[in-house]
Amino acid sequence: MKKIILILFLVGVLVLLGCTSNKNSFVNEQTECESRGGVWNKYLLPSGELLDKPFCTLLFLDYGKKCTDSSQCIGNCEPPNEFLNREGGNWVTLYRENVSGTCSKFTKGCESYQIINGVLDLESQAVCVV
Repeated sequence: MKKIILILFLVGVLVLLGCTSNKNSFVNEQTECESRGGVWNKYLLPSGELLDKPFCTLLFLDYGKKCTDSSQCIGNCEPPNEFLNREGGNWVTLYRENVSGTCSKFTKGCESYQIINGVLDLESQAVCVV
């Protein structure tokens, strides 16, 4: 019984490490970041001055996994692109049930649309357009 508890604890620790590894402070070179499939982020002011220290955003470990709810993903459960079409600035599909998608690559920030319990409801979700 103690072995099972220890194994479950270690699996939990590994999952938590995977969740926190998205901003990896150990990857501090742009070439290393990009070679590992990450995105090198730097924020420059119009003057060209660096606003903050650049950092690497690595892919979520479960990127591309099938899902029907964001609780199944490290990031969001994203709907298929066909449901994210706009006409005249408005969503073509506002609401749909029985939707499945895939776990997100990175944190999306403003693009926070997601599938919750198999439902895509773009009308009630806060989505910024940047």
